[in-house]
Amino acid sequence: MGFEVRLGDDGVEMIDADTYRQEGPLVTFYRLDPGRRVIDCWALPVASFRAAAVTGIVLVGSSTAA
Repeated sequence: MGFEVRLGDDGVEMIDADTYRQEGPLVTFYRLDPGRRVIDCWALPVASFRAAAVTGIVLVGSSTAA
């Protein structure tokens, strides 16, 4: 699973992460250990972007069952 981060300068970054959250002026992406579902002290930050520069975040590579 990962995220496609669209930036204001028309750039696109692919981030291999499980989740993200806004932390003040930054949006930070995290990998979680298997079985964990929350961002805690064991979550590994993998990328951060200025929130003002992010125009969109799209979840990619996730399958959903109907």
